[in-house]
Amino acid sequence: MVGVDGSPNMIESFNKTFPEVDARVVDCRHLDRDASLCTASFDKVFSNAALHWILRDESTRANAIKGCYDALKPGGLLVSESGALGNVAEVHAAIIGALVHQGIPFDVARKASPWWFPSIEAMRALVEGQGFRWVRGEVELRQTELTSGEGGGIEGWVRLFGANFLELLPTQEQKDAAVNEVVQVLEGVGRRQHDGAFTVNYIRLRFAARKDL
Repeated sequence: MVGVDGSPNMIESFNKTFPEVDARVVDCRHLDRDASLCTASFDKVFSNAALHWILRDESTRANAIKGCYDALKPGGLLVSESGALGNVAEVHAAIIGALVHQGIPFDVARKASPWWFPSIEAMRALVEGQGFRWVRGEVELRQTELTSGEGGGIEGWVRLFGANFLELLPTQEQKDAAVNEVVQVLEGVGRRQHDGAFTVNYIRLRFAARKDL
């Protein structure tokens, strides 16, 4: 078993907890170039909540899936869960709107998105295009409650996961203003009436695909 992540800090933390597991820093956008992993020797490749980041760049999208294919034995499975078309759409739209109100052009704001949230048909076409046989796929709405402590809530979510967007703004004052706008816009959308918790509409795409014998 081998674990991979693009973050050295993540791998360092993982190694402290599970020192017996082989864990490596790998830029999976270029997984197909890693000769140490693309060995046709793995039974399964599993990815959770990562492909919508890894596949963001259209120019390297096929490389990542091809790397998974090349890593697997004949008969091996690629199993994934990631964001689907419409994932966190309310947050995504609110962030882009807030950037536009700070003077960022629409096209620039859209291109700053760090995510690729495909339809199930688009994901299937990508996977099959690299030689896999699609086994099954599904899309599910999962309303997810955010943490409520310090650094949590929708403000914390936007500052953490939307950092790429905020980098377009030159001053901290503008960043804070944009985040505050997002929070205010979403207040009437994601706040649960019965207990006051804040939720975000996660739409998840799950699939399994096989490398034929």
